[in-house]
Amino acid sequence: MTNGEAVGPSPGVPRGGSSAPKQAGSTPRNASTPGLQLYYHQQASTDIPEVKYVGVNRRINPIPDVIVRVNRAAQAAIRKVSPGSPFQHYRLVSVQWVPLDKKPGAYYEGPLDPAIYYAANVTIEAPPVNQRFSGQFAPGLDRISDFLYPELLFMNPQPNPGAPVFLNAFYNGKGYLAGGCMGCHGFRQAYGTDWSFLLDRQRVREPEIHD
Repeated sequence: MTNGEAVGPSPGVPRGGSSAPKQAGSTPRNASTPGLQLYYHQQASTDIPEVKYVGVNRRINPIPDVIVRVNRAAQAAIRKVSPGSPFQHYRLVSVQWVPLDKKPGAYYEGPLDPAIYYAANVTIEAPPVNQRFSGQFAPGLDRISDFLYPELLFMNPQPNPGAPVFLNAFYNGKGYLAGGCMGCHGFRQAYGTDWSFLLDRQRVREPEIHD
């Protein structure tokens, strides 16, 4: 991220990204003039100051080398059969095929590439709170935490079995503190909305059973 840094996690405390140091007062800090560059507007919330604007010139977690090679091969194949196709400009950024776990209150460091754990679409998920998602969003969606929020427990159909850690993905009888796409949508699964933010108003209390 330009003009800023990602704030590391603290056990038991929501975390997120701040592109500027904490400031007194409410005067916005003019961090950059992005022009045509991808950017985001950091809105003020609790101790996070407003910043206009934060330019984005790279991913926090670079695309893994093996996926870069796959992209190049796929793009070359598309150009060969359809030189004018817009799909030659698309690329895969990450793949999540199994839930991954990590220690709460710390960044994921392996064994797989962090870009796998923290899979993110930087075009719409540029802020560090999205690029390094794990656990659950705090109220307001500007911070995240690997731990339960006691004041939100009433929303859970069942108690979270990882307490005080917020397990957000469940597979084959085991809970995981997942990150990225799987962790974010798993966060809604844990609150009973079937992996979807669109179903927040109608909880799914029991899984669908297929014959």
